[in-house]
Amino acid sequence: MKKFWPILTILLVTILAFLPVFWGRIPLNSRNLVAFFSPWYYEKFSGFPTGVPSKPGMLDQIRLYYPYMSLTRETYRQGQLPLWNPYNFAGNPHMAEWQSGVFYPLHILLPLLPLPIYWSLFQMTGFFLTGLFTYLYLRNLNLNKFSAVIGSIGFMLSSFMTTWNMEVVVTPHSILWLPLIILSVDKIIKKKKEEGRMKAAWWIVGLGGLVMSILSGYWQTTLYVMIVAFIYTIYRSLLVIGNCPAKRDPALREKLEIPKSTWLILAWFPLSLSLTAFHLLPTWELFQRSSRPSVNSSDRLQNILKGYLLPARHLVTLLTPDYFGHPTTRNYFANVGGGTYYEHALFVGTLILFLAMIAIAIAMAKKEPDIIFWLTIGVIAASFSFKTPWAGWVYDIKIPVLSTGIANRILFVPAFCLSILAAKGIHEITNGRGRRQLAFMSIAFLIFLISLVGIT
Repeated sequence: MKKFWPILTILLVTILAFLPVFWGRIPLNSRNLVAFFSPWYYEKFSGFPTGVPSKPGMLDQIRLYYPYMSLTRETYRQGQLPLWNPYNFAGNPHMAEWQSGVFYPLHILLPLLPLPIYWSLFQMTGFFLTGLFTYLYLRNLNLNKFSAVIGSIGFMLSSFMTTWNMEVVVTPHSILWLPLIILSVDKIIKKKKEEGRMKAAWWIVGLGGLVMSILSGYWQTTLYVMIVAFIYTIYRSLLVIGNCPAKRDPALREKLEIPKSTWLILAWFPLSLSLTAFHLLPTWELFQRSSRPSVNSSDRLQNILKGYLLPARHLVTLLTPDYFGHPTTRNYFANVGGGTYYEHALFVGTLILFLAMIAIAIAMAKKEPDIIFWLTIGVIAASFSFKTPWAGWVYDIKIPVLSTGIANRILFVPAFCLSILAAKGIHEITNGRGRRQLAFMSIAFLIFLISLVGIT
């Protein structure tokens, strides 16, 4: 049992996070049915002068995802493919509406279980796999078990993952495959030639992770997963080339080539799209026939989408997520042009942020490439959700797909990066290194805290 304590810890944290489920509760704000829709929305009665008690938000669960799962489940139970939704106005495509995720392999239990049970299990599985895959990746970086557990739980319970799960329930499932994909990259690139069978197995795992992310049902976060995986592949390949003896020998330098493993990994991306074309092509046709491409690319909608970009003062939520209030208590005053609480989710945990800053200090002293890489990726990704010139340019130059979406959905990337950096930081501390950085960063962290509070 000692060998598996990290996995059991991640499972225990998942169970504790969903503890009310074991008391018969369902993680679904079904009260919104009477709180936000006519005619009940206008009902007032004794003791409740403002109407039916409710918590703002989480409307997409009750409007989209729970009905989608119900329709998918009933259609499969009838032995049919869930191609059409007859209940939405005069009917509309169901399978082609990507967010239905009708071909997501983890839905294999959907037709077999009562929907309330499966709904809870689906969410719990998303959190557990997020923690598990992140843990496996961190262990692959030669971090000790304790550090890997802390980093994996940090990402698993980050503000982005928890709040998006309660609004767009399929989003965590589109993201959780990222650490498994980049783990596969490492396993393939680092494997020796004589370990061909294992390399082939990991190649299938990485390709499967991309396919699973595509089929899970949320295109924008899947696109970011693919971008990060692609960049990581290039990064790992450059490290291999940089460590190659030929690079240090002028006579052999001209013979340096991109490793064959890199080409095998890069084949994932077109191949994953080809394997899921049966789902993507109908979705693309539906998208083209809808009004969304023209409406969202109009100047008026582009300005609305730019309004979702965060002001610099929102950085304070890295330390305290409810600094600007919370929708549940009806005092959210972030004054961002668009979106609500879950669209502005930066918080990963104060401890995670502190440990990440220690890792950054270590990187400054030792120039460790992995820390520098994840810090760079995290900062660049986060900058595209803030009011920066380049974030605005994405909309101005009308990049297909990206220019018609909300940029804040990239915020899971910096959350993932901070979790990796935190694991690196605690690894150094627990191994007796980085104590000087710990003292220095304790002071710097206090100054950072005071500065953030001051600018707000």
